[in-house]
Amino acid sequence: MRGAGRLTLAATVAALLAVAPATAPARPSRVAALTPGQSTAALGLDLLRKFPAGNLVLSPDSIATALAMAGTGAAGATATQIAHVLHLPSPAAFGSIGSLQARIAAEQAAAAGGDPEAPQLKIADGLFLQEGFPAAAPFLASLAHSFSAAPQTVNFERRPAAAVQEINEWVAQNTGGLIPSILSGVLENAKLVLANAVYLHAYWAQQFKRSDVSPGTFHGPGAGAQVPFMHQVAQLPYSAGQGYEAVELPYRSSTLSLMAVLPIGRSLAALQDSLSATALSAIAARMKPAEVELALPKFQLELKAELAPVLSSLGMPLAFSETAADFSRIDPAARLAIARVLHAADIDVQESGTVAAAATVVEFESVSAQVVLHAEPFDADRPFLYFLRDTRTGAVLFAGRLADAAAAQG
Repeated sequence: MRGAGRLTLAATVAALLAVAPATAPARPSRVAALTPGQSTAALGLDLLRKFPAGNLVLSPDSIATALAMAGTGAAGATATQIAHVLHLPSPAAFGSIGSLQARIAAEQAAAAGGDPEAPQLKIADGLFLQEGFPAAAPFLASLAHSFSAAPQTVNFERRPAAAVQEINEWVAQNTGGLIPSILSGVLENAKLVLANAVYLHAYWAQQFKRSDVSPGTFHGPGAGAQVPFMHQVAQLPYSAGQGYEAVELPYRSSTLSLMAVLPIGRSLAALQDSLSATALSAIAARMKPAEVELALPKFQLELKAELAPVLSSLGMPLAFSETAADFSRIDPAARLAIARVLHAADIDVQESGTVAAAATVVEFESVSAQVVLHAEPFDADRPFLYFLRDTRTGAVLFAGRLADAAAAQG
């Protein structure tokens, strides 16, 4: 499906290796300034800036959760670096990412109010352990308490294919089948896999009519391309400021929304580079109900990527070091390092609403050692950023770029 809109694993690995140094200096943890929800936005913006230009979808929330689970088992400088990349004040805050997931799910359930067409939102965390691997009881207790992750025993050593199948089936089940698999195999010395999955099927609070979908020109790279645009005049949260305008499309009976941020008088790259988590929160806080004349392209995007190189370059190289990684809180006697961080994401934005899913797998291996009266036009006919957010917490479940709408059609 969506072959032209897909960023393949091989292409992503090559691109990320080009920007990620082999080692990066250890950096101190940031001062506590962001809420857990804002920290997912900050991570998402970091990743947007690291990926090559072009269409993109990823789930900062899923990535942050999987890394926080891993951080729970880290100690010393390794834990500090993971907290830094997650924009958390210290390793003691890893559990706050798990609490954030529980809060998002609880508030969404409350907002649904019994509506049979309320969004289907599922967030799941998994832990797959090598049979006989003596994971420390405090580590398992922390994952159970903060992430509701119960250990499942597999045999990576003697039955690797069965272990891969079990993890892939877990991912498929928890992403509504949108991500049928994420692993093609496991490494020889694999000892445990941490996994997070997010699935969303949500209808717009104000759906587009099929009769209001018509071809329009999207001014992406090179010449403009004809793509299907969804049109609507509606009261929507809207804001505009220096160099941007933004609109928010709420989902029915939900705390979730899709925010599109369009650059004004500057490039998409310049807008992306100027944004921070607090700036994104400020854009959301400045939104007021406005009559908006909206034109938004339909799009479908997917991604599969190995994130270890880019995460290392963002400031957590120790977690991947065979000689210096410290995950002694998982097993004090074992020498463990993260071998791979695999991420898959899929989003489909259409007239009725949005279907999106993401999964993140962290594989460990043992190592030898205001209201307006006129309609505001919001014509997304050129590249823009989008953020699927929880409006209560500011958590960014999905983020990305639509740079080439023609390449993002099903």
